Amino acid sequence: MEIINNASNVLEGESLRFGCNVRSGFVPQSRLSVAWQLVDKLNRRSEIVRLDREGTLQPGPSYAERSSYGGIQVEQVRPGSFTLEIFNSVKADEGHYECRVAEWMRTLDGEWQMVGERHAGTPVSITALGEYSRHRGHGAVLPACPAHPRRAPANNWGCSWHSRPCLPAKWRYPAAWPQLPVG
Repeated sequence: MEIINNASNVLEGESLRFGCNVRSGFVPQSRLSVAWQLVDKLNRRSEIVRLDREGTLQPGPSYAERSSYGGIQVEQVRPGSFTLEIFNSVKADEGHYECRVAEWMRTLDGEWQMVGERHAGTPVSITALGEYSRHRGHGAVLPACPAHPRRAPANNWGCSWHSRPCLPAKWRYPAAWPQLPVG
């Protein structure tokens, strides 16, 4: 089993994308379930989302709101291959991501029984935008807005402001301000 991610170090506001691939032959009559979990710096484990063997998506308690407006998406790409995407990352999304895949078989009496479980993980570090601008020597600290800062025309800095965190791009409000001299 392997887990892959789009980057182990991302800027706050960028999306996180993980792939979880189980390499082995499953019995054709079996079903798979997958659970994505985050272990933070204090070793606290929280379930992000679960896709049960029936294909029902169940967000974890801490992620229910974000999931309700599409901030978290899970997909079974093909048998044994799952993806997790977290849009508009925040500093709290930093930690060790784990994918747990369980195989289920029906018993003779028709009940489902777990016959195996595998897991793999990968670390993710998220840099807050204020930290990013200080490290890059821009002089001024950018306000923490949930998007990648960009160079705008006429030496301005820009970012996208959100009416509420983690909304799709069509609801972002662009803003730009002049670059102030250092000192």
